[in-house]
Amino acid sequence: MGAVNVLVAILIALAAVFLILLGLVVLVAAAVLFLPVHFGGRLDARLTEGSPPPEGSFARWQANARWGWALLRVKCWGEGKELLQTEVTVLGLEIRRKAKPSPDAGPKKPKERKPRKRKPLDRELILTLFREGKRLLKRVWRSLRLRLEGNLAYGFGDPGYTGIAYGFMCAVGPSHLRLSPDYLDPKLEGWLELNGKVFGVELLAAGLALAFHPVIRRRWIKRMVPKRWRVRTQEGGRA
Repeated sequence: MGAVNVLVAILIALAAVFLILLGLVVLVAAAVLFLPVHFGGRLDARLTEGSPPPEGSFARWQANARWGWALLRVKCWGEGKELLQTEVTVLGLEIRRKAKPSPDAGPKKPKERKPRKRKPLDRELILTLFREGKRLLKRVWRSLRLRLEGNLAYGFGDPGYTGIAYGFMCAVGPSHLRLSPDYLDPKLEGWLELNGKVFGVELLAAGLALAFHPVIRRRWIKRMVPKRWRVRTQEGGRA
């Protein structure tokens, strides 16, 4: 009787552990799908023509991303092409490290690749990917909820190009972006800030809609089913 009680206790403990792990998996999945990801960046620049750049020229940038209620936060600062610092915060714990240049490992020998047989192009699949890919990009673009703000003074050195760019930006540019064209001197001076927010469930829904399109679905199901199974199915149908 004692052995039975011990066995029952072990089974109950294992069931409890399984339910706890399952609950954690469901909680993490729900957090990934339904907690928003906020992202953004900012650029401050004062650039004029000259080589080397004249004194006072700079281009400083900052990028950041935040998941949920600051569960995970990543920030990067840099100037020009150089990454100056990266800050990562996980559950309130800050980890800071300076960017270090990657060591020069020297030239690598190219790997020899075996020639592969070229398969004929699947025109139906290509047309479907092109058509559905445009819809996917539009859907993802709407889900990003991008907002661009800024105040820029710019010039290309050629009044014609500067005027064309100004007309184009006035026609399609966001209302929160203020532009001041300079028709005399080539320069870029001011700031830009981009912010957005996206939910994982929206990206997942967009990807599933593309993957389960009838034309695409037939292809990946055909690849997943082993070839010997397909041969047996065909032989059974002929019989």
